[in-house]
Amino acid sequence: MIRLILTITLTVTCFYTWSKTSCDSTYDIAWMAGNWQQQKSNKQSTKVAKENWQQVSKDTFEGQGFTLDSQGKIVFQESLRMVRMQQQWFYLAKVKDNKLPIAFEAVQCANSFVQFKNTQHDFPQLLSYSLKNGLLTIEAKTIDGKGFSLVMEK
Repeated sequence: MIRLILTITLTVTCFYTWSKTSCDSTYDIAWMAGNWQQQKSNKQSTKVAKENWQQVSKDTFEGQGFTLDSQGKIVFQESLRMVRMQQQWFYLAKVKDNKLPIAFEAVQCANSFVQFKNTQHDFPQLLSYSLKNGLLTIEAKTIDGKGFSLVMEK
């Protein structure tokens, strides 16, 4: 009987974790904190992307994304923020070309994975962050799957 109860409890817990669609707590996002740098690939890339995230309150993370050229000069920069309001996480990106930040709503959240969506934005419409084996993968895509991904390490 105890074995059956444990099996049911584990099954329900695993199903909840795998099917979870919203980030309920700071813990669901906290794994993104840190200084991340794009992994070197076999290709001779002249640019390197970086992202930095830090938790500034229970419901707020602030970050910065930037790309450096081969001389170390910043060629792209954005201010980033993740804010939890009314039990829902939002991702805000501010780039110099836009007067206001671009908001994305968290639509899927699982163990070390979060996806944000804004179908009204031209590109990207989907932003996904995932952590596996110490590597952070960031995907920026349109709804139909066109886009790019970056693999970063601390």
